Amino acid sequence: MIENNPLQLQIVINKLLELAYQENNIKTIVKKSLNIILNSPISSSISNKGIIFITEDNSKLRLIAEKNIEKEIATSCRKVDFSECVCGMAAHTKQVQFTSCITHLHKKISKTKNHGHYSIPILYNETVYGVLTLYLNPNHVKNKFEIETLQTITKTLGLIIYKKRLAKFARFNRTKLDVSFGQKYFNTLAKFLTKEIGMKYCVIGSYNKQENTITTYTFTQNNKVLKNITYHLEGTPCNNVFDAAYCFYPQNIQQLFPTDKYLEQLGAESYFAMPLINEKKVRIGIVAMLGDKPIGNELEKKEILNVFIP
Repeated sequence: MIENNPLQLQIVINKLLELAYQENNIKTIVKKSLNIILNSPISSSISNKGIIFITEDNSKLRLIAEKNIEKEIATSCRKVDFSECVCGMAAHTKQVQFTSCITHLHKKISKTKNHGHYSIPILYNETVYGVLTLYLNPNHVKNKFEIETLQTITKTLGLIIYKKRLAKFARFNRTKLDVSFGQKYFNTLAKFLTKEIGMKYCVIGSYNKQENTITTYTFTQNNKVLKNITYHLEGTPCNNVFDAAYCFYPQNIQQLFPTDKYLEQLGAESYFAMPLINEKKVRIGIVAMLGDKPIGNELEKKEILNVFIP
């Protein structure tokens, strides 16, 4: 067991890092990582059964990898809301969840052998990238060393996923955007950002300082391009962007800016934006994201936009 031989933990970490060096696809990395973890001698009480979820839309977990899991569980747990079941609670609280047997928290399980769980959030910079759930023998006693070991492993996996996501954005910038021009460029970028940042609307527009307006180059709803608009900045969250490096309002955006009619029409709940700045350091436009639910992961969202906005 790793508890009796700490060198074994380093071997697991090295295998994960080597895998990250060899692979670029996040799903492939996650699937192979699960095998590495389950094949490591963490504890004799941890069975050779487990699941790895990846976060989706900042509110759900999607099952990406599973090993030796009953078909019913693999099907019913294909998607799990944050705070739903033990796995969702791990994502919602950003804390390790432990059960020694099946409890009322296991809402998606009806017929399965009794077992316990460790559900460990996969974190980097307080951003939840997924959850690792390992099956335990029934009546397993919670073990501090096991938890610390698994947290070391999931922190490594979180770092790997974070780095691969940034690399993915950089590749998109080089391949998709470099061959796009004009309107197609902005449409392609906006649709990509709504998907990857997990917000419903994206506005990319130019700033008219004299009239204090934004005229959009593109205005998208998820993967749909909407009609371009011109709007006045007074009373809008966009007005604050030109006095800051970026603006982040995780919730209650309509209450904060009650005179902004577009926020109400779009059903906006959250807002995140950065200014477009030219080579003379003049603010010439804006990239703004609007969501219909509360958001988190402020640092990650800022870093994603920084890939595309120098």
